[in-house]
Formats: sequence, structure tokens, C-alpha cells
Amino acid sequence: MNVNQEERPIKIINNIDFDNKSNFQETIVKNNLNRNKHLTNLINIVNNVDGSIVIGIDGKWGTGKTVFLKQFEYLLNDEDDEAADNLFTGLSLLKEKTEAFYFNSWENDIYENPLLALLLNLLNIKEEKLGVEKYNKEAFFKVIEVVANVAAKMTTAGALGVDDVKIDKSEISQLLESVTTVDKIKDEIHNFLNVLTEKKELIIIIDELDRCKPTFAVELLEVVKHYFKHKKIKFIICSNKSELSHTIRNYYGQGFNGYEYLDRFVDFEYLLPAPNAEKYFLEVLGYYDIAHKNISKEVIKHLDLSLRQVNKYTIYSDMLLNSSNNYRFGHNFSNESLIIAFYLIGLKIKDNEQYDTVLKGRGVEIITDFFNDGIGTFNFMIRDNQNNRVDDNEAVNTLVDEYKKSFEFNNKLEDIFEQFSYIQ
Repeated sequence: MNVNQEERPIKIINNIDFDNKSNFQETIVKNNLNRNKHLTNLINIVNNVDGSIVIGIDGKWGTGKTVFLKQFEYLLNDEDDEAADNLFTGLSLLKEKTEAFYFNSWENDIYENPLLALLLNLLNIKEEKLGVEKYNKEAFFKVIEVVANVAAKMTTAGALGVDDVKIDKSEISQLLESVTTVDKIKDEIHNFLNVLTEKKELIIIIDELDRCKPTFAVELLEVVKHYFKHKKIKFIICSNKSELSHTIRNYYGQGFNGYEYLDRFVDFEYLLPAPNAEKYFLEVLGYYDIAHKNISKEVIKHLDLSLRQVNKYTIYSDMLLNSSNNYRFGHNFSNESLIIAFYLIGLKIKDNEQYDTVLKGRGVEIITDFFNDGIGTFNFMIRDNQNNRVDDNEAVNTLVDEYKKSFEFNNKLEDIFEQFSYIQ
């Protein structure tokens, strides 16, 4: 089989430039992930809630949750996209009264104190609203830098203390005289939030909570609960709930119920389903030839690859086709060889143990299961010596024989996939 080796741009969804407005417009207009209906649902939910609320969005790893949240942030904050206003019912109404702020907790868990990290991010993005004549932000953050550590200790029994704060010791007692209790800390933050929400209400989107350090994740949830109760502020907290509950259980101990703990924080939960990974591959990464597309569709379906795994699969398959080692399958990949090779790429991403088994020639049963599952596609690609189509059983046997032939003299597959042995 001849594989077109022309240079092709890989349009991977995880690599969207979030600062590029046209990227968001394209993903929303094309709706490749079929997420617009869920954006509409989220807009309607927020429109129908007065006052504060915490909305939990649950989704599996690698299913495009971050892109979804960034799309939602874009829709609320971009005032010039009239096409989007017409596309989503209720969006114009929501934009009139609300704006969004995105906080990636995983990127910020390098800071010891989540309260301080969240407040600093809010200030940096919304700084134009805090005029000096209305708010002394420097004085505010001198206080917060001290009390945030005290607050964290009081709410979560954390190990942070005043000694961890980078403020001269001579300033500490003076600052603590003015802010000595949780209530006063709340008042100080509440005043800050009043300034932020003077013109519009605010939706704070917290993403990647399940990928944080356990200490940071738990303390950030406590911060939301204790210090951000405000009638003009809503929260969207997005995570893989199962993984986050494990993080919380590990933090508090194996007997602790992480699910019940999370239910204390979330008022409304929305399950974001995994998009169709096959559709994503075919439409978003749809520059491949027919054979490549058809085989890849079967690999993605059989192994149930996530969007993130599909992105890896795309990169790895390009690496394989462009590799100088592909001459070991002949000058060009046969259809049979391509089916085997692409399945191995999928296994490398999904299940390293099974990948090693198949790669070492001990995976006849594993790979036969894949052949049988995809035979409706593969039987159109397999021909006998007279170039005639064969029946399903013969097609499967031909593929199994091709797999076994790879190990007759030496391990041809190991030679081909040697470049992937260093990739995890």
C-alpha cells in the first residue's frame, strides 16, 4: 500500500492556542466534539440560578473537559462574537450580567497556599477594575499573604504557619492585629469580591482539580467553601470525580469517603460525556487516506481510546509511516501489515503489558480478538493471490498468518517498533 507522505499539519485539540480567538470560533462553529448542546445546557443552568452556586462537572480523563471550559469562558467574555450569540439560546442574556474567570488548579499547585494563588490570579486578570482610589490592592495582599496561611491551618488543619510567609517578622504582629479571626478574613475577601463584581457577576471556573497535589486540591475546596460565599459569584468545578475522590481519600485516610466529601461542596452536578473519539479522528484529524482512516477507526473503537489517547495515536502513526524502518514490511506497508502496526500503536498507548505480549509474538489470542472485532472493515482490504475478496474467516486467518510471519526469522515487529521503546 502506498501511503501519502506529503507534509500534513496535525490539528490536535489539546494543542489549541487558548489566546487565539479564531481557534475558539472554529471549534464552536464546527462542533467536532458535539459539545455545543452541553454548552447550551450550561448556559441555561447558570441563567436560571439566582445567587451563588457550585456546579460540578464530571468527566473522564482525556475527554476534552478543558477545551469545553475554555469554550464556555470564551463565550461569556467575548463581546464581539455575534455569531455565537445567535448560536446559543440565552447567551446574550448571560453575557449582559456575567463574566467568567478560568483557574487551572494544576498549574497553580506549585504555590503552597491555594487561597493566595486564587486571589492573585483574580487580581492579575481583573486588575483594571481595581482603581487605586477605590481599593488599596497592595495593602490588601500584604494582609492576605499572612492570613491566608492562618486560614488554611484553621480550615484544613494544614501544616502551613506564619513562619512560612515571606514578610518581615516586624510586620506580622501589626498585620495580625487588624485581621485575627476567620470572620475578619472573610470580610476582607468579601470586600475584594464586591469590587470584582461591581459591574457584572462572576463565574469562577476551577479546572484540573483531580491532577493537583492532594493537599492543594483539598485546601482549595475548603477555600471555596469558607471564603467565597458571595451572592454574585458562582463556581464551576471540573474534574474526574472518581479520581478526585481517590485523591481526597488518600489525603484523609483509606477509610474516608471521598464521594461524600465532594457532595458537601457541589450543589449541582453535570456529567460531561466523552465525545465520539472515532468522529474526532475522522473529522478533526481527517487528512489521512482511506485505509489509514478505516484501520484507525477500528483501533480507536476496539481499545476505547480517549481524545488525549487519539492525539498520541495520531502522532505515533505518523512517526511509524515516516520511519526509515518501514522497509522491513516491504517498500510500502501492505494492508495486512498496516492493520497489525496500527493496532500495536493503539496498544502501546492503552495497555503496555498487552503491547509487550503482542510485540514479542505471544499475543495471537489478543490480536485475533481485534481482527474479529474489525472484520467488517478489514474484509474489504484483504485479497487472495488472485486479488479476489475473501470471506470473513479467511480474512482473519490471513491477518493471523501475517502476524505469525513477523517472527519466523527474527522479530520484525520489534525492529519496526524499536523507536517507540523510549516513549511512555
